[in-house]
Amino acid sequence: PPPTKPIWVDDFLISKATDWLNTQKEPSVIWFENKAVGDALEERGIRVYRAGEEIPQAGHPCAMSIQAHAIGKNLQGWANQLIMSPPAGGLVWEQLLGRMHRQGQTADEVTCLVYQHTAAFVDALEKAVQDARYIQDSSGNQQKLIFADWSTLDV
Repeated sequence: PPPTKPIWVDDFLISKATDWLNTQKEPSVIWFENKAVGDALEERGIRVYRAGEEIPQAGHPCAMSIQAHAIGKNLQGWANQLIMSPPAGGLVWEQLLGRMHRQGQTADEVTCLVYQHTAAFVDALEKAVQDARYIQDSSGNQQKLIFADWSTLDV
């Protein structure tokens, strides 16, 4: 494939995510999907964990790749998370939310913020909720995306 280089039209989302992480009082994670986003967060001084990198046991502010760390990781050392681009699959969400919201979590509450500023992000989350409902209805297994408390914030 030809070499590619991301060109940022506007980095407002990177700025918002970085500001959010830097103002959290509890251990927090930014979840991202794209290499360019991980690179941009890293350039802003955020510790980024990608595929093949082991995360530490104790929570500290960082960013993690959804593809690399949403499944099979125990992240009870963190309690706050920001999803930069919401996945469209209910199963991905169950795994993603279940990394922190699980037995051994010491925080009273696990918080998950999701950007919803574009139609594509809104559609992805709506599809994931539909998918999670289907999984819950067909399997009988309660899905975290369905029983979560929802609220809207303007940030």
